[in-house]
Amino acid sequence: MGIAVYSLQLIVYSLRLISWLFADNLQISCDSLGGFEKKA
Repeated sequence: MGIAVYSLQLIVYSLRLISWLFADNLQISCDSLGGFEKKA
């Protein structure tokens, strides 16, 4: 039982980490696009 709970928490943590990194990269790319629009 403990192993199942631990693996479930590990999956949830991994999903949070991936979504956080993805959102961070998405924000950076949006900032880059905004910067290009301002230059043009």
